[in-house]
Amino acid sequence: MEEKINVLEMVADGFSAVSEDTAESNPIQSAMVGALGYVYRRATEAAEKGDPVAWVSFSVPTEIFWAMDIVPVCDIGLTVFCAIPGAVEKYIDLAEEFIPQYVCSTNKLPMGLLLSGDAPLPNVYVAQNNPCDSILGVDSSVAKYLGLPYFGIGTPYLKSEKGYLYTARELKRMVTWLENHTGRKMDFGRLQQAMKYSNQAHELVLKINALAAQVPCPFPMPESASLYPLFMNLPGTPELVNCLETLYREIQHRVNNKVSPVPFEYEEKLRLVWIYAMPGFDFPNSLNELMQEYGAVSIIYMNNHITVVPTEDLSDYDKILLGLARKSRNMPMSKEGGGPWEDWGDNSVEMVRYYKADGAVFAGHIACKSNWAAAKLVKDKVLEETGIPTISIELDFIDGRVTPAEAIKSQLVDFIELILARGKQ
Repeated sequence: MEEKINVLEMVADGFSAVSEDTAESNPIQSAMVGALGYVYRRATEAAEKGDPVAWVSFSVPTEIFWAMDIVPVCDIGLTVFCAIPGAVEKYIDLAEEFIPQYVCSTNKLPMGLLLSGDAPLPNVYVAQNNPCDSILGVDSSVAKYLGLPYFGIGTPYLKSEKGYLYTARELKRMVTWLENHTGRKMDFGRLQQAMKYSNQAHELVLKINALAAQVPCPFPMPESASLYPLFMNLPGTPELVNCLETLYREIQHRVNNKVSPVPFEYEEKLRLVWIYAMPGFDFPNSLNELMQEYGAVSIIYMNNHITVVPTEDLSDYDKILLGLARKSRNMPMSKEGGGPWEDWGDNSVEMVRYYKADGAVFAGHIACKSNWAAAKLVKDKVLEETGIPTISIELDFIDGRVTPAEAIKSQLVDFIELILARGKQ
């Protein structure tokens, strides 16, 4: 019989060890993995003590949970496990014994973790009804199957003040529901403090991405990939603020002193932005190779282009919830994948211009059917408004068995050579 493990504890230990080992040699990596390790350490300790833990889908405002002393673990944020070779496949395969293969792997991974017993069961499960049907279908079904209390946050399709007010009322219902199911009460003072931390974090990530937009790029994708998992789990905490302050300071130092962001020499010859997903299972190998071999620097991918405006008025409970409702609909994935398609198209054009791209990459996650349906519209919009070409690559964000890394790199090489030839002409 296979021995049960606690994957959260295992990853917390691993990330903590990496953070300590790289504290002096690579402060950026140390800060990022240290902050992620903090989440899983807190979740492990809470489960051991009997304190409440909530699994949440992305864009669920974690500020509320931290303010209520409930540890939030973003289920899709668990895709950070794909950084460990061979760590995700068995959980995806286990989930496929219960649900169809075409369901998103980022939902199958947490499902498999819970079904296997390798992750402690949370006390509650909270999800939002966007941007895709996989979240609605899987999270609620897993919660029901395992007997976990489940709350679904309703969000209207269109983004408007009326829609934000509706979602704010849903968040208020969620707080009451959490109080009833966890025994933890909302403290307005703690919520205000969590929001101050959240605002600081969102202000810092805007500054970090402004630095990444500089030429040459001081903070390319092979390093910055973990930014989004940080924002899925830690808004509302001083740990996120401390992490981002370290990143900003170190990246600014690189800019000021012309320090290379990676431990090998390369010359930036062209810049790529990834307007959707990216091969999380292969980070940072292929992209580093493309930087070395072709000078092709991947600057950023869609989920790291975080442009949420901080909530300025923290004097009133309802105003804070309204600000969080607005944030939840304008975080990456919810903003672009939750419709309408024009939001994704406009964001893609903005990324190409802001990061001074020579080419765009639509790495289409195989399960994101709605975005594949709109991909041609977005590619045409980018080309018409910026003159920049886009390549389409089908992959699975965390499962390298769908499109292997070498096949992805081969397609990118062809695209890069076309852009370089176009530049010479």
